[in-house]
Order: sequence, then structure tokens, then C-alpha cells
Amino acid sequence: MIDKTYDLIIVGAGPAGLTAAIYAANSGIDFLVVSGFTGSAAATAPAVANYPGFPDAVSGSELVANFENQAKNLGANIESDSITEIKKETSGVFTLTGAINTYSAKTVIYAAGAQAKRLRLNEEPKYFGKGVSVCATCDGHFFKNKPVAVAAGDRTAVSEAVYLAGICEKVYFITKDNTLPKELDGIEKIVPKANSQITALKGEKKLEALTVENIATKEQEELTVSALFTAVGHDPETAPLAGLPVLDDKGAVVAEKDGSTAIPGLFAAGDVVKGAVRQIVFAASAGMQAFLSARKYLRTL
Repeated sequence: MIDKTYDLIIVGAGPAGLTAAIYAANSGIDFLVVSGFTGSAAATAPAVANYPGFPDAVSGSELVANFENQAKNLGANIESDSITEIKKETSGVFTLTGAINTYSAKTVIYAAGAQAKRLRLNEEPKYFGKGVSVCATCDGHFFKNKPVAVAAGDRTAVSEAVYLAGICEKVYFITKDNTLPKELDGIEKIVPKANSQITALKGEKKLEALTVENIATKEQEELTVSALFTAVGHDPETAPLAGLPVLDDKGAVVAEKDGSTAIPGLFAAGDVVKGAVRQIVFAASAGMQAFLSARKYLRTL
């Protein structure tokens, strides 16, 4: 049963959603934040050292908790529920169906995030945060002047490798493709490993080496590395939007720079958006912009 219709419902309680909530709380509109059960991907980061205002590295969980506490202190109401479907009624309001409750809102900011894909190696969880990372620009500085590797499988792999080549001793670029991206030609520190895949990770308390296998010859070699950056893609958390014409062929939300989508009143922010820069500071900025757009839309109703 729907008790009321909010001006705004924010789906997601990561940096994008919580920043939108902070601005919404300061604006005085009637809004609700619905946080999923899985939590923010940012909260899983072992250490964040590139967020402004924090001169010392802080854990992702602590940083996201600070976002949440600030929103709550300003009066934000955060409800734990998993939204399973969002649809726009003929009346113009949105109905959001959750695992626990059903909600109604004049506008929606969808900021449910995305989960990084993993290599699915048995040892991978053991080394996550101890040499295995999904973000070179977040964690690369921890491995300056050391050998590292990039497991390529996504469009971000090239930019990750180029960034690491500027600060690391060498960068093994491991890809299942037979050819290497032309953008890597001539970069001395990048060591290509084409037509190859990682089959094992090794190390006692932290990552120290990995085994690479040539897919064609099955020949294996062990590479000594201090870190492995996996760039094999992300899975946007967009199942609730499946019935709306706002997703691309990979399930990401297609949104304008102001957060607006093809559905009037539906806005998106953060990692769930196609082409998003997966950085906490970017997500926070996008959450702010999405709120400003939602507030502007509300004034037209």
C-alpha cells in the first residue's frame, strides 16, 4: 500500500545518491532515499587517497559512512529496501516496487551503481585490497616504481595501463585478444601479453606473482608483480529499469550530462550511467547535478 507520494525518491546510497540526498535535504523538498541491500561498491575500497579534503587515506566504508551521516544529520530519511521495478504511471508519478514496500514519487534519481566484474579465480578474493584492485587511478600510487599488471577486457584497460606506465616500473598488459590496442604502441614501460589469460595468483600475505597462460600454445609463465588491476568491465545495477527505454545494450543508463533520461522526471547519476568516470568525486558531482535537474523538473509540475 502506498501511503504518500514523495517529491523525490533517490534509489541508491552510494556517493552519488547520498550527495543528491544532502542537496535535497538542504532544499526542503519531501524526499526519501532507498538503499539496496548490497551496499555501495565504493564502500568496499580498502583505501581511498584521492578524495578531496582527506589528506590521509581513508577506507571506502568510512568515507561512505561520512556521506550517510551528513545526509542523516541534515534530515534525510534512508530506508533499507531493494527496488525491483520502476514504472511511470499515466498520472505522471513513478511507482517503485520494493522487496518490502511500494513507493510513489513525482521524480526519481536512480543511483544504484555498478559492480566490477572479477576474473573468477579461486585466489582472487584473498588478494582483493592486498594487491588486486579494480581501479588504477584510485590505487596505482600505492605501487609507484613497482611492477604491476592489467587484466584487460574492457574499454578502460588502455587508459588504466597508460596511467600506470607513468608511475610504475613496468606494466604487463594481459589480454585475450590477438592484437594489442594501437594506443599502447611505443610506451616503453608496457609489456604486452596478447592472446593470454591469467590462471593463478600467488603470494603469502599479499599478491607477489601471477601465472599467465598463452591461450593458443598453453605455455605458462610466472610474472612477479606487486599489483594486478582488473579492467574487465562492470555490471550496472539496472534490473528495476528493464521496462523503461533508458538502457543501452550493456544495461547502463543512457543519460545527459545533467542526469536527465528519455523519461521525463527520471534522472540518473554515478556508476550506473553509460560512460561514467568511476571515481567517487565524479559520482558525488553527478549526484549533485541530478538533484539540481530533478528540482528544476519539479518546478514545472
